[in-house]
Amino acid sequence: MKNILFYSPDLNLLNNLLMYFNDRYSVTTTTNLSALSKFIASREFDMLIIDAEPNERVEKICREIKNSDDPIPVLLTYVFTNQLKTADKNIRCLIEAVFYKPFDLKEVTDKIGAILSPVKL
Repeated sequence: MKNILFYSPDLNLLNNLLMYFNDRYSVTTTTNLSALSKFIASREFDMLIIDAEPNERVEKICREIKNSDDPIPVLLTYVFTNQLKTADKNIRCLIEAVFYKPFDLKEVTDKIGAILSPVKL
């Protein structure tokens, strides 16, 4: 079973995502952004989903993952505003996808499935 790490400061969102995805994936959740590097270093996860506005700290984490020896896909969810336009543009080269809130859970689910279980030709 594939392992997904979800980060969000919103405990309710984490609980809902845990319940929704728990039958398809092994899911770990955290509200501690500082702990993400330790989780990722454990190499136990196949994907990271970050629920946070793109800022320097989030970009640094995504850059570390992208430049690591064994990078994992990262998805980002947040509420888009025009003030975040530059940050959004800067982080897109480091991650697999961005979903703006309110996001379509089926679209997110399909993207996760496509990334973690790619169709072999």
